[in-house]
Amino acid sequence: MTAEARQHLAEHVCKMNDKARFYACIYSKILRSWEWGVFHQSIFGSVNKTLLSVIALATKHPHNPDCLTETKIHFKVRSFLSKVAFCTWECTIKKSGTSDPMRSKFPTQLLLPTMRKLGMMDVLDYDYGFYGPWEEILEYFNRNADTFVAPTRCDRVLATRSDIWKRARNSIDCHAIAKGEMFGGLPRGAPAPQCFRYFSKCSVKDCCNIETAEEQHELRCTICYYHHFCSDACYDYAQMFGEHDCNFNPPEKAKSIMEETSAYLGWDKDEKVNEEAKQHAACNFCGATRASAPGQVLALCKRCQSVAYVSVSEHMFRVSSLSLPCSV
Repeated sequence: MTAEARQHLAEHVCKMNDKARFYACIYSKILRSWEWGVFHQSIFGSVNKTLLSVIALATKHPHNPDCLTETKIHFKVRSFLSKVAFCTWECTIKKSGTSDPMRSKFPTQLLLPTMRKLGMMDVLDYDYGFYGPWEEILEYFNRNADTFVAPTRCDRVLATRSDIWKRARNSIDCHAIAKGEMFGGLPRGAPAPQCFRYFSKCSVKDCCNIETAEEQHELRCTICYYHHFCSDACYDYAQMFGEHDCNFNPPEKAKSIMEETSAYLGWDKDEKVNEEAKQHAACNFCGATRASAPGQVLALCKRCQSVAYVSVSEHMFRVSSLSLPCSV
């Protein structure tokens, strides 16, 4: 995009943000007044339509693990839509709840399913930092809704995911603060301890993909073990925008993070020790060693797990890209 096009887009986004805030403010004032009670249900209907439109727009721009450009668009769209959704529900739902019988409580059956969908798409709240994860949101919802909501399976999943997103994004911010990239950064010798904890969310802050033992992320830094990425696109995005700095982590922290990672993903400790040793062996294809090929990582063959090859990504343990034929 040209500089003029980027400026035009930025201005348009600002106008859309202002428009969303304006409508949410008007809705909130109407819902707070019993004199406008006859319009309360129609206002809630308009709020629901706004939130449903956010879901529709988010669906049009999914995360594409194979395309950096589309992934960048996805992150930008998700960030914008999260702000719109948060502003809408925060002003009209979060602030409209009241014990005054003269005013309407928000309709559970209308709004809660939509909010659950927004939560599952990770566009309800940008980082769950201001009001907390889903459990706290649902608790408030129950205090101000027209009927009590018994937790469902979706609510339990959302509670877990939103807590992971909240803690991981907070940790990524701590990492940036400790490096001095944000205002008030700590001295390099005294890094924020939370930024060294292992979290299962992809290390790109805007990404919402969560790693599990069954679906492990493709890319993991074997220098710091703090950074791991769900796809090539996220790894390239992190490199492009400086979201991967493994040299910042002290070696003792890398060791503890590796242990946390191993416990979370169910890696066998004995196999992990052997794997670390094999990364120092010669490449099974060209014979290169860590001494002869500095800066490159020897990664285990995904198929046999018994021989190593020089990885194509510097400082990364790329378990899915090793397409060389295994000779074992």
